[in-house]
Amino acid sequence: MAREGCESSDFKDRLAMTDHFQLCFDQFSWIEEQNETDLCAHGSVKIAVGDGLLIEQDGLCLTVSALKLLRTLTDNFDSHPEAGEDRDLLIPHCGHVWYPTEAGVYIMPGCPIGITWSIQHEGEMVNFSQFHNAESTSGISSISSLFTARVSLDTYRQQVLAVSEAVIHFHDSQPPRSFHDDEAKAGHRAFWHEFNQLRQQTF
Repeated sequence: MAREGCESSDFKDRLAMTDHFQLCFDQFSWIEEQNETDLCAHGSVKIAVGDGLLIEQDGLCLTVSALKLLRTLTDNFDSHPEAGEDRDLLIPHCGHVWYPTEAGVYIMPGCPIGITWSIQHEGEMVNFSQFHNAESTSGISSISSLFTARVSLDTYRQQVLAVSEAVIHFHDSQPPRSFHDDEAKAGHRAFWHEFNQLRQQTF
């Protein structure tokens, strides 16, 4: 499901806007269309920040990314740049294995491909830094980590909620998922419990 404003030309036209942060998930699909044990939608991600950063990448794990972004509406996030290719990714390429824990669902890290940045809350503002966009298993970023931005929490919240709604819309339009075993089923249940709980907390 494409969301209005996801076209590349629209992103570039809006880059000079004050307090600008735009996030779009598009081209939703399963890795294996005929495999109903595939629990995580993949697709394209586009991000425009401030007056000088545009990130685009395909084939990323949208379902997991939406949950990780929802967590950042209240919590800070450190992308741990010192970890190199083992850094935590807000928008990963892989993230298909989930385990329930007392603190919420644990998402097992995958490959180093993906997009991430650090997030620091400051009152009603959010500070972004340490942007990283790795498009290969080398984990090397195609953008400078020196870029920083500052946007309102309300702007950030609106964009994160919009992509989370897009994820829900896709999953609701698909056949029911099936599970390899009880562990996978428990992880799936824990994932969506936390996902929906975090969304409800924002209203």
